[in-house]
Amino acid sequence: MLSLSPYQILHTSVDAVNHVVEAATTTCTSPFAITLAREVIVLAAKYLPIALKDPKDLVARYHLAYGALLAGISFDNGYLHLTHSLEHPLSALRPTLTHGFGLAMLLPSVVKTIYSAPKAGKVLADILAPLVPGLTGDSGEALKAAKGIEKWLFSVGECKKLSDESFTEADVEKLVDLVFTTPSLSSMLDVSPVKATKEVVATIYRESLVPIK
Repeated sequence: MLSLSPYQILHTSVDAVNHVVEAATTTCTSPFAITLAREVIVLAAKYLPIALKDPKDLVARYHLAYGALLAGISFDNGYLHLTHSLEHPLSALRPTLTHGFGLAMLLPSVVKTIYSAPKAGKVLADILAPLVPGLTGDSGEALKAAKGIEKWLFSVGECKKLSDESFTEADVEKLVDLVFTTPSLSSMLDVSPVKATKEVVATIYRESLVPIK
């Protein structure tokens, strides 16, 4: 693992953060999944910048690996929803796109979309506190939360959006079609905290073309 590039360290850690943001907010989440989510985000906030600066820092690498393990347990107990459902079609159209990178580009809009769902805002305000302090869970904070998570992503090096990877408005219809026709994705869409309509999915893709506004 110590020979992995900072690029891989970044994307595996961002994947773990996405795992818990989703697992903590599905309609079938549990207190256990949410508790694990808190710890994973604390670990990512503290140790990802250290590991990116010095990939051979064993303490930082240990805690990020531990966080990834906890994130896996979290989504085993809470499942996943929109971010992963929408990322897999991105990688299908751009096979060289790293999974964690695709998730990073989608996450701010997903946070904005789900923040006003019943219970989701309070949970997100709680678990995202190490990355976006000061949230209360009020539905009016959706844009603030989305911009805050995007600011953190940019700060650790996830600075690109879908348009930087050659996706355009013209790709949205195809991507939406893949979301709703790819086997297995429906099980994640079904537990989204907001109803996963084609309009909702298309909006997330469009908002993710550029920095969140």
